[in-house]
Amino acid sequence: PEQMKIGARLTSGFTLVLILMIAMAVTGIWELQKVADASDHLMTHTVSLERDAVNWLSKTTLNGERAYVLALGQEPEDEKAIEAAMKQTSGEISVIQKRLQEAVSTDTGRQLLATVAEKRQIYVDIRKGVGKLQHEQKYAEAKNHLRQKMVPARDTYVKSISDFVDFQANQSGKTHQEILSVYQTGRNIIIGITAVALILSIII
Repeated sequence: PEQMKIGARLTSGFTLVLILMIAMAVTGIWELQKVADASDHLMTHTVSLERDAVNWLSKTTLNGERAYVLALGQEPEDEKAIEAAMKQTSGEISVIQKRLQEAVSTDTGRQLLATVAEKRQIYVDIRKGVGKLQHEQKYAEAKNHLRQKMVPARDTYVKSISDFVDFQANQSGKTHQEILSVYQTGRNIIIGITAVALILSIII
């Protein structure tokens, strides 16, 4: 009878340890999958959006400087070259803007993009107005329009993109913290299960 009791205890102890080992393995796989999913989201979505936002800001800043130089008046050949470069960059900006509008899913992100679109349209309209004044040879009025309206509108437009860049950088940081949190949670669960399994093996 005593041997049967010892055998039963050993069987029960082995079963419990085996269950805990299986639970540890399942938990480890589950947590690793969560880390993998979060990492994939960070690299393919969050970081991609941040990269697009930074690229958008860079191209807009460049075009803003070109527009300022163009508005000051240049030689005809230089004007054509600058206008061609601006047109190409504007096309690239439009592609980035559309891609971001389709990809961003948060309410805050969409609101920031809507603000950028609004500021961009205001700036573009003012810039066209300056160009029209120049073509009409109203150079003094064009320069006044440039300094009082176009430059402030450009800076406001660029600032709105900068705000979106900051938002996306913050989103990347949050996703990174979520990955660390998932990893730490999984590690703590596995350590806890391992400790329990060791204690049971000693007691039993």
